[in-house]
Amino acid sequence: MAFGLLGSIIPQINRNEVLYTSLNNKLSIGKVSISNKNYNPSKIRIGITTDNINVEYLEYNRFVNYGETFETGILYLGHGQKIITRSNIPNVNFLFYGEDKNDTFNSVKSGFFNSILSTNTTTKVLYVGPQNYNAYVTLSVCNLDSLPSKIRIGISNAGLNAFDSSEYIEYDVELGPNQTYTRSEIKLNESQSLVCSSNQNSNVNFVCHGYLQFINDSGEFVIDASNQNITFSTTNVSRSVINELNVTGIITANNFNNTGIGTADRFNINQLTVGIGTIGIGTINVLKFNQMSGQIGTHIIGFSTDNTLSQSSNQRVPTEAATRHYIDNGAGISSSNSKIYTYFIGQS
Repeated sequence: MAFGLLGSIIPQINRNEVLYTSLNNKLSIGKVSISNKNYNPSKIRIGITTDNINVEYLEYNRFVNYGETFETGILYLGHGQKIITRSNIPNVNFLFYGEDKNDTFNSVKSGFFNSILSTNTTTKVLYVGPQNYNAYVTLSVCNLDSLPSKIRIGISNAGLNAFDSSEYIEYDVELGPNQTYTRSEIKLNESQSLVCSSNQNSNVNFVCHGYLQFINDSGEFVIDASNQNITFSTTNVSRSVINELNVTGIITANNFNNTGIGTADRFNINQLTVGIGTIGIGTINVLKFNQMSGQIGTHIIGFSTDNTLSQSSNQRVPTEAATRHYIDNGAGISSSNSKIYTYFIGQS
């Protein structure tokens, strides 16, 4: 998994150049730093593309002076998405640093979400939180015009028709020519909408990107952006297919009813505490655990192949082969008393 310096480039003048491409099934999280090595100010652009043609600008014609460094906020790149850079003079370097995280299990991917070009006061839906996900959205607003523009941003709980004036988070914020305005960590629940608009005859680009956190229908558990950490909140767990589930923490699940985990190819647990009602785990090809315990009784720490059962442990379960071998060997009855045992059995 990539970490630290992810990419750097000095682009050719007045030409869009790719700084970094997110890998398949990865979410790239990081910042871009731009340094100008020239005595003249540099006019730079930073954007995201998903098709190598259309660029959604996060910074548009921003000036960076000699000896000055400009750094973006946190950017999120999803599966195969690219950071595009541009400068109007040579010797301006762009550097992207951060980390890649897994984004394998989520059917809806994190990264770049959507963009809208607004030219009037009509309120538009920029993004809707997908079902079964909490969305953490960063919004970048670029004024592409040579005149100042005003923008409005709001969150609707139930779409455009239900949006009202009490739901604005920004109202008539003024952006100068080529200026960018950024709002980070806007939180949207499933089905909530991020809406936007600008003044009449404007030319404003609204771009949103971020990451998603999976929750199931009833909110009993959530999966974080790395898709490796799962938090269970109450009772029923429902995922149809899990190819690989690694739980590295301690899960305490009282009334843990696994009613919908159909197939788990690999299920690694360091410690599992289960209350009651563990029903419905269809197929687990490999189950690894360091400790398992029930609501009542001792902790089970493993399976034993000791056919003498010499450990006499309350925390190990003997295998079938070990149990049969132990019985076949007389279950601990010595040759000296076996005749007495046989005699009493015969008398009975």
